[in-house]
Amino acid sequence: MATASKAYAASFEAQGRAFRAIYYAIAWIQALTVPLFLSGQTTCIFFYDLAASWGLQEPADEIGPSMHQVNRAFGVGDSLIQIPLLISSAIGLSRKKRWALICTAASGGIHLYWTTTVTFILKFMDKNDIDVWKHEVPTEVWAFIAFYFVYGVLALEFLYHFRDTLMVVTD
Repeated sequence: MATASKAYAASFEAQGRAFRAIYYAIAWIQALTVPLFLSGQTTCIFFYDLAASWGLQEPADEIGPSMHQVNRAFGVGDSLIQIPLLISSAIGLSRKKRWALICTAASGGIHLYWTTTVTFILKFMDKNDIDVWKHEVPTEVWAFIAFYFVYGVLALEFLYHFRDTLMVVTD
């Protein structure tokens, strides 16, 4: 087994610099997303106003009681599903484990799902006749959503494009 691991490591190192840079960038983004999601998503479940004061959630008085609860529900989903996938992905990718590819693909898919859903929630809520919706979506929020949408697409494209290579170089 140790010989196989060394062979996989040598095969990984034989890949081009760009391949390795993208591979590790994905691992780092997955890892850096964990504290961000813990701060914004997990915190909002129990201490919504605190997460909002950090700018990681919309203020409850600007979005109304229903959307406040929708945001908390997203926090539960992210805390139970996305954060463990992000942790598993980051650890597995850093150790070149084959199972990390599944975690990374699942996480990338979830990034595409949540960014699309949130985009249309914000667009639809902005055009409604509900009096309690007073939230203007800042440019930074749109940039954050765009970043994770593009990241999800590129991570999945990388996994697909290099699927044969990744299945060989991971243990």
